[in-house]
Amino acid sequence: MTRYQIETMARYQIVYIKEGCVPLTTWKDSAEAAHELADSLRESGYAVDVWVHTAQSAKKTEL
Repeated sequence: MTRYQIETMARYQIVYIKEGCVPLTTWKDSAEAAHELADSLRESGYAVDVWVHTAQSAKKTEL
């Protein structure tokens, strides 16, 4: 893997919680997979935040 590939690689962290419970987290390698899981968790009653992590930063997304 080249330095460029490592620096531009993104991973998606899905943080989800139900009221009164401990937050849980999981990871996906693509925005599409993260979006699909986030939607499924929301349909099941979870509050969900999705973060994108790169070599340069981490930020909350609108997924």
